Amino acid sequence: MKPLFSRRKLIKSILSVPLMSPLQVLAERKQPTPAQTAGPFYPEPTAFSSNDQPFSESEADLTSVGQDAPAAMGQPLRLSGRVVSTSGEPVANATVRIWQCDATGHYRHSADRPEESRDDNFQGYGRTVSDAEGNYEFRTIVPVPYPGRTPHIHFGVTAPLGRQLTTQMYIAKNSRNLKDALYGWLSRSEQRALTVTLETTESKAATEPRAYFEIVLA
Repeated sequence: MKPLFSRRKLIKSILSVPLMSPLQVLAERKQPTPAQTAGPFYPEPTAFSSNDQPFSESEADLTSVGQDAPAAMGQPLRLSGRVVSTSGEPVANATVRIWQCDATGHYRHSADRPEESRDDNFQGYGRTVSDAEGNYEFRTIVPVPYPGRTPHIHFGVTAPLGRQLTTQMYIAKNSRNLKDALYGWLSRSEQRALTVTLETTESKAATEPRAYFEIVLA
């Protein structure tokens, strides 16, 4: 029986496949998301509300505390994204944590200006797990300035096999960004990786901005 492919045709077909240079391979890989600091007010195991009751909620909706509670101050924000590897593969079952100050500029932390009033209806800290495609989502508020800082949201990611990242997310076109020391220390490419654009979409209740933040783990 005559072979379907001659050796000459087989060699020709192999040689016709374009080969990627090492530089092209590197270009296809995603750059890891830059790391940044967790503090100064990383969430305490419990933080205290104005009535001195321990507070430990950590689910993905930060805009209220408990059932039938008043809504937090500030503009609600739908924050979503994906956790992926440098090869672009989704990272499933990664624990994604966020924390930020409330609309008054206070973190839910006992050491953050306890003599000043804060929004006890804002959860301040949230946690979720990425799905099979690496997707995650939170409902929080649009970040506001903190004394000496531009608006930002802290992220902490722990993936299976122990990969971890702590970083911060910033809002595009905010005039305070270039005056912020931590933002200014970043290179242009690092700034782009940590900066998101707020997009407005119509919801049933109101117009809520959305933000998408991709996290690339090394």
